[in-house]
Amino acid sequence: MTAVLNTTRIYVDADACPVKDEIYRVAIRHGLPVSVVAGQFIRVPQDPLIERVAGKSVEEQLAQLFRETSARLRLPAGIAVASGIVAAIAAMGSAAVADVTGVLAASAAAAGTLVAIMQRRKILRAYAEEMESKRSELVKTIELQLGQAIELFYTEVAAAFQPLAAFCLTQRRIYEPLLQRAEELQGIFAGLKSRLA
Repeated sequence: MTAVLNTTRIYVDADACPVKDEIYRVAIRHGLPVSVVAGQFIRVPQDPLIERVAGKSVEEQLAQLFRETSARLRLPAGIAVASGIVAAIAAMGSAAVADVTGVLAASAAAAGTLVAIMQRRKILRAYAEEMESKRSELVKTIELQLGQAIELFYTEVAAAFQPLAAFCLTQRRIYEPLLQRAEELQGIFAGLKSRLA
């Protein structure tokens, strides 16, 4: 009996995931590796199965995942080619077997190729969906952070101008009676001018 290689890896968006601790416990219990992806430093449990990744490291891991997947997809095509070669050798030995083995070899080659193509499309579709959801999450996060930054900027500007507004109000209270008196004097002078003219 051959051992099955477990290639399952859990990727956690540490900036958005509210159940990180539960993921760590379950992953450790089942012996599954966890990659914690974070835009900033985040504390993770000290366990060889749990690794913190960011930036280039994520890209490198995705590239490694695609290389491994590509290697697994080559297996069905390799089996189809090998069965074709075996069928050709067997066909050389007997003409009656040649017809049957030729059909089997062609069928195996076609089936292996079809399986490989379908598997590749499935993986690429899943990758595209995952990247689209990550892009949407990233855009939402950026919009949220940008909105918060703008709100903070306006709050700071308002706080900086508040003393100036208070100063202007105080000065207005000081000079407003003088302006009213000047307007009264202007009215009096206009009345005197009309009497003198």
